Amino acid sequence: MVHVPGRVFLYMRTIVLIDGQNLYHLARRAWLSYDVEKLSRVLVSKTAGRTNAETRFYTGFPDPRTGPSAFFWHGFWSYKLRHLRTRPATWYPWATATGIP
Repeated sequence: MVHVPGRVFLYMRTIVLIDGQNLYHLARRAWLSYDVEKLSRVLVSKTAGRTNAETRFYTGFPDPRTGPSAFFWHGFWSYKLRHLRTRPATWYPWATATGIP
């Protein structure tokens, strides 16, 4: 909760949306690794009084049957999503249609 002088109290709950493909390629070019949860907390903490209500990580991955490169990237994102599933998260119905256990 933030008090703005002469105004009402404001609750600043924040939802962080992360584009997985863009974040991955940016981090790769900079030779960095990333942690979605830590990144979300840092972004929210940049403005006083905000709380992280939710973090959403979006990504897509190719069909592994379309070629060797697609096979590699499918495996990479499948592994990454398996790890993210161990974190506190809300899963949407379309996410389970990918066949990732």
